Amino acid sequence: MATLTEREKAEIVRLLACYRTPSQVAVEMRASGVEVDRFQVRAYDPTNPRFEAGERWRALFEKERAAFIGEIDDIPIAKPAFRLNMLQQHLEAARQAGNLVLANAILKQAAWEVGRLPVEPAGAWRPASSAYDGMSPEERRAEMLRLVGEALKAREAKQNAAHSEAGPPRGVPGPMRVAA
Repeated sequence: MATLTEREKAEIVRLLACYRTPSQVAVEMRASGVEVDRFQVRAYDPTNPRFEAGERWRALFEKERAAFIGEIDDIPIAKPAFRLNMLQQHLEAARQAGNLVLANAILKQAAWEVGRLPVEPAGAWRPASSAYDGMSPEERRAEMLRLVGEALKAREAKQNAAHSEAGPPRGVPGPMRVAA
């Protein structure tokens, strides 16, 4: 194991506090010239049962984690006003390009952003009411097995019919006939 300086240990703790895995931290530390493996990094993670670094590093970890979580408010995309402004720009570009499908999708996304969309956002597919709604999971499973069985039988019958119409494949003799 490498002997780490106080500054390197603090950097490891800071990266772990930002939700990086020990493997990711080891890769980042190697990129900065410090040879360390994920097992050594793991010793500085207070959320890991193998934490061995001590209370000083636990306190730094908790301070850095709280600061990282608080920084979310500083990221523009986390603010609805920023997202709506970007959606407005994209909507104008889509309309100028004549892409009405994209423009409608952007409008739907904007409505969802402000909480005024009466249905789920795009991609949240829900099937229409079906005959399976009143069935238990076991009944649905049995019905699916029955349907798959029927489909396989139909496919086999279709293949058999195609083979009997075409005769035997080329180069394969047909049924033997005995001359009388």
